[in-house]
Amino acid sequence: MRICPDCALELPDGIPTCPDCGIAMIDPDEEPDDFEPEAGQYRFVTLREVRSRLFAEMLREALRNEDIPTKLQSDDIGIMLGNYGTAPFFPVRVLVPACYRRRAQRIASRIHGPS
Repeated sequence: MRICPDCALELPDGIPTCPDCGIAMIDPDEEPDDFEPEAGQYRFVTLREVRSRLFAEMLREALRNEDIPTKLQSDDIGIMLGNYGTAPFFPVRVLVPACYRRRAQRIASRIHGPS
């Protein structure tokens, strides 16, 4: 068995790279204690779209507590108009590195329900 040092996906021997992260798979015995991909290696993907910046910030905080980097993407016109609340007019996309997507999906489901 081999694992991805970033997302911990386990796959059978013979698969050279993680299909989610694109990072080289390693044997569990070889896992370095200090493995940390550089920020430039991240390929951000959409985790989910939430109905307001408030919900996006809540999810972002939960992901940050689990050491998962995030980005928020929206028009931000809601902030300019004074809408930082929960009104469904200005959806926000929450982005995470592809290598963290599965872990982030589990966290997002606990907070906002299934996508």
